[in-house]
Amino acid sequence: MTTLPPSIDSTTQNALREAFDALLDLPPDLRPSWLDSHVPDSTLRERLQRLLAAHAGRGFHDTVQVDPSIDPLRLGGAQHLRRRLVR
Repeated sequence: MTTLPPSIDSTTQNALREAFDALLDLPPDLRPSWLDSHVPDSTLRERLQRLLAAHAGRGFHDTVQVDPSIDPLRLGGAQHLRRRLVR
């Protein structure tokens, strides 16, 4: 989990986490009105909007790319691949 900059105290961090979790439970079309009514601070609202956008996006780490020319058994089987993925 990414930590927030030190300028944000633990109370604000917890509030952001709770708001983010609540937003994820809502359909996307209801999130803007929820943000407006529950997060009066524009800086925090923008941070939550960026977090939601990042969560919705698919990035490099969200996809698995498999090279079909690699034979997993030749590399030591699933255990070896699992160790390589975890590192």
